[in-house]
Formats: sequence, structure tokens, C-alpha cells
Amino acid sequence: MITVTLKNSLRLFEELGRITARSLTGGYGIYCDGINFALVVGDVLYIRATSQTIDYFISMEFKPYNHQQGETSNDALYFALPEILWEDTREILTIGAVALRHVKIEQKSKCAESAKNSARIKDLPNLTITSERMLNKAGIDSVAQLQEIGAATAFNEVQKVHSTMIGQDFLWSLEGAIEGKHWSRVPKQRQKELIHQVSRFN
Repeated sequence: MITVTLKNSLRLFEELGRITARSLTGGYGIYCDGINFALVVGDVLYIRATSQTIDYFISMEFKPYNHQQGETSNDALYFALPEILWEDTREILTIGAVALRHVKIEQKSKCAESAKNSARIKDLPNLTITSERMLNKAGIDSVAQLQEIGAATAFNEVQKVHSTMIGQDFLWSLEGAIEGKHWSRVPKQRQKELIHQVSRFN
């Protein structure tokens, strides 16, 4: 059943973007451009919390949504906005806008982390399956690890486990891979810095 609260919420949040509602067991999820940021159950509007906003909701003593009451589209946490806030809808709009912004940030962060964890070293610019094997042999087996230790340390670790000298081009390739660009675009000044860093390992 479409309640007055749902109608008012959809109308209010139109300023944020393309607002839609999706029927759920026990209520409706509210979406802005496909991103869920609110929930209406009966006559109560709930706003989705993230790690950045949950403390605010708790400090305001907003009551959390009980997932046993119904089915939501995800495991997110929602907090009920007190009925008194409807006396100042601008405040509700502000809370909704802040919640939406942080949900977008959180989702973007999760996507980036997932992509980083799923990508292989050989998929980075300048690097091949051979490069990946060289790095694996040196104990560097993920993109995240390579990015964390940096080109100079990675180069040094690879050199340790190879009997023959490795050319400086590989150092530029590692730096370019970490920065997401072709090795030839590594600035001369940065090349000098990397050479100095590598020399300190010897």
C-alpha cells in the first residue's frame, strides 16, 4: 500500500535526482538514480546509514530498522526519522542528501577495492605474464602488494632472486604500472629518485 509518507518522501527527494520506489515485503525502498538510500515502512521514513553517518543517527537517538519486520534489498542499516521532522522537510532533505552522498562514496570504495583485489599484476600497464612470474618469485603476488611497497622495493626484491642483472627499464615499467601509465611517461626526475632509492638497497 502506497502511504502518504511514501508519496511525500518521493516528492521531497526529487531534488536529489531520479527518484524511484521499489516494493519490498513490508515497505518500499527509495532509490536515487538506482542507488538505495532510504526505506518507507508504513508511515515511517528510514534513512540508510553508512560507517560515516551511523554515529550521527545514534547520537540523535533515531531508532534502527528491525530487519525482522520485513525484507529489504540488502543488509544495510536504516534509522527512522522522527515524525516531528516532517514539520521541517528541508531538514529531512538535508539528511537524505548527506546519506545518499555517503552511500555513493561507500559503494564506489567497495567497487574500487573489489577491482583492485581481483586484478592481476599482468593486467597492469607495461607488465606481462613474465613480469608477473618474476614478481611472484620474489614474493609479490598481488596488485595491492605491489602498490604498497612501491617500484624501487619491488625491483630490489626481484633482483635478489635473479642471478642476472635486471635492466632499469623494468624499474620504469613497475613505476608506470603502479601509476597507471606507460613506462616512457615516467618523468626523468622520478627516474632519478627511483635509481637513488634502489642504490640504497645495495
